[in-house]
Order: sequence, then structure tokens, then C-alpha cells
Amino acid sequence: MTSGEIDGTVEEVGFRSTRIRTFRNSVMYVPNGKIADAVVDNHGLRQYRRFFHHADHHL
Repeated sequence: MTSGEIDGTVEEVGFRSTRIRTFRNSVMYVPNGKIADAVVDNHGLRQYRRFFHHADHHL
């Protein structure tokens, strides 16, 4: 994920903060409020999304 000065992989989302491992292998603890108010580029998004279609057939 990338957001402003934050660039790395989310390791854990806690109640008050999120732990991010940077690409330089250091750890950052970022308050969740800061992430919630920021524009976040999630590099892990899938190109295709799976979905389940349930057809309700009654005989």
C-alpha cells in the first residue's frame, strides 16, 4: 500500500493503529485515523473479482 509518506505491506490492523512493514524492512505504526483520512493506493487489489451467483430453483 502507498499513502503519502507511507509505502509498504500491511501486517496487522489493530483497534487504534495499523502495523506496516516498509520495503526497507522497517516497521511503522500508523494511527488508523490517519489512514482513514488519506488516499490509499492498495497494490494488492486483484484484477478480477470472484463472485458467487445463487440461483434459487424451486421445483
